[in-house]
Amino acid sequence: MNVGDIVKFMPSKCSGTLTAVKYFNRILLLTRGKPGLVLDVDSSRVLVCFGTKKIRLREEYLEVISECG
Repeated sequence: MNVGDIVKFMPSKCSGTLTAVKYFNRILLLTRGKPGLVLDVDSSRVLVCFGTKKIRLREEYLEVISECG
């Protein structure tokens, strides 16, 4: 995953804990299922801009829709 990639929040593995479910639902409400633009990549965390909101998410919860370059 690189800066400039278009991504979507798609957690592939959801643990069954209530905290994880609440976290995924909160992020889905923030992103509204829309794609985002990768602004920064820092080890396993990625800063993504979804409209006017910037959210730092784990790379494993993102699916690349379109690669930059």
